[in-house]
Amino acid sequence: MIPRLDEPWHLPDLEVSVADAPSQPDWLWSRVVAPPRDIVSHVQAGGLRIAGIKDADRDLFTNATEAITWSPSLAALVTTRVAAVHLLWADPDHDVSHSEPHWRDRIFVSVPDRHDEVGALRLAEGVIHEALHLHLTELEAISPLVCDLSGTLASPWRSGPRSFGGVLHGTFVFVSLAAYFDAVIAPSNSPVGRHVDQRRAEIARELSAIDRSILKAGLTERGIALLSRLLTWHESALPTGVI
Repeated sequence: MIPRLDEPWHLPDLEVSVADAPSQPDWLWSRVVAPPRDIVSHVQAGGLRIAGIKDADRDLFTNATEAITWSPSLAALVTTRVAAVHLLWADPDHDVSHSEPHWRDRIFVSVPDRHDEVGALRLAEGVIHEALHLHLTELEAISPLVCDLSGTLASPWRSGPRSFGGVLHGTFVFVSLAAYFDAVIAPSNSPVGRHVDQRRAEIARELSAIDRSILKAGLTERGIALLSRLLTWHESALPTGVI
C-alpha cells in the first residue's frame, strides 16, 4: 500500500518514515509490560485500574498488530511513539485507553473481552488512539498550538467542558482514526464491516458537534491551520449523507 501524503497524522516538522514500520508480528506484544509502582499509584489515584498480563492475550495482540499495519505509515508512527504498553481493567463491552504528556513513550489500553476480528480491531484502535496523542504532544513541544491555556469549550467526548488543547487533541485523534478505518477492507455486512461503519458514523457525529469558532479563538495560528486541515480532510472523505 502506498501511503497518502495527506494522511491526517502527517504533521509538519514531525514526519515518521514508513521505513520505520516494524516487520515482526509480535512487536506490539513485546512492548506489553507491567508499569512501575509509582505509575500504578498515579493512574489508580485517577480512577483507572491496572490489569495483569495474560499470555492468553498474545494472539489478540498479534491480530491487532496486523490490523495496525494495514496503514504502514500509521504503524510506523505507533512503533516510533510507543515503547511501553500497560494494561487496564475495563467492564465487558467497554474499552479504556489512557496516556499522559509527561510519559512521552508509554500508553495504557484495556484488552477487549472478545478475541475475534472485531476485538482485535478494538484493541488496535485503542493503541492507535493513544499513540496519536503522544504524536501531537511531540508537535506541541516544538510549536505551541494553543494560546488560551485556561479557556474551555464543550467537548463531544466528555460530559463537561474541556480545554482547547484537549478538544484539538480529540479532533486530531478521531479524524486520524476515521482515516485509519478507511484502510480497513471488509464486507459491509461482516462483523468487522459493521463495526467500522458504526465507528465512522459515531466519529462523524462527534466531530460535527465541535463549535469551531470557539475552538479557533483559543488556538495559535499554527493550531488553527492544523484544525482547518483536519476538518477539511475529514469532510472531503465523508460519504454523501453522513452527518
